[in-house]
Amino acid sequence: MAHWSFDEQQQTGVLSITGAVTVAQVGALRELFLEALGQSPQVQVDLGQVDEIDVAGVQLLCAAHRLAASSGGLLEIIAAGERVRQLVQSAGFAHAAVCDRDRKNACLWAQLA
Repeated sequence: MAHWSFDEQQQTGVLSITGAVTVAQVGALRELFLEALGQSPQVQVDLGQVDEIDVAGVQLLCAAHRLAASSGGLLEIIAAGERVRQLVQSAGFAHAAVCDRDRKNACLWAQLA
């Protein structure tokens, strides 16, 4: 389950995701990320209550991060549970300080390294 809230004055939104972020949820979550990024230049993602995640979920988050950066926005993780941290580490996602060839955008997972 996911909940999107947007603060119009601050132009910042929070996307709180609970439960699973797996291949079964990626389609619905993709639509929610597109909605969030279309509405707000700054999106904070709360993964603190995620109890299941797979590589498809991590890849979705990476794609959302790249989309935000390509339009001058920001997508950042403000909380991540132990399951998320474990998968990011074991799958090798928390490896770099930057994501792009121009070395401008900090990696979404750098804070979990």
